[in-house]
Amino acid sequence: MREYEGCVEAWLFTPTTQPTEHQPSRNKSQKTNFFVELYTNCFVYYCSDAFLGTGIFSGVVIMGRRPANGPTGAELEILGVLWDIGPATVRQVNEKLNSIRPTGKTTTLKLMQIMAEKGLVVRDESVRPQIFRPKAAREVTQSKLVGDLLKRAFDGSAGQLILRALATKQASPKELAEIRKLLDEMEGDQQ
Repeated sequence: MREYEGCVEAWLFTPTTQPTEHQPSRNKSQKTNFFVELYTNCFVYYCSDAFLGTGIFSGVVIMGRRPANGPTGAELEILGVLWDIGPATVRQVNEKLNSIRPTGKTTTLKLMQIMAEKGLVVRDESVRPQIFRPKAAREVTQSKLVGDLLKRAFDGSAGQLILRALATKQASPKELAEIRKLLDEMEGDQQ
């Protein structure tokens, strides 16, 4: 396998029974390239020019996007903008993203369309331009992401997750006070 600008190339050898000019009944293998587009996790299938007889490659999507456990980093940035400013158009979201880093409007539009397909945002198509809003509150999304991380990386140990988080980044005095308050409430509930 080789990686090309966001794609991983792999090869698939498929048997064919197409007769050749010199060996009419011979079975042969046909090398077929397929790429896994890393950003959307789509499989793209390319037949070699020998198979097509055209001298060009032809691309066809053979498998749809793999369901993700949660939003990608870019999708979280968009959700963050929507949580901060409320329901917005693609242009409004793109302007806010551009204040952080350069982002093309078509890129923002495509990501927001994907997010609507994934159920991360709701699109109001009754108005022009369309308005997008997050489907879930920030706290709900954060809880799902932390729960997934807790299961996958910390074997369900909330203590280990908190210790690692505090060891990785220094908490502010305000954050430490909130953590102490939460711990006190949790200890009070257990008694």
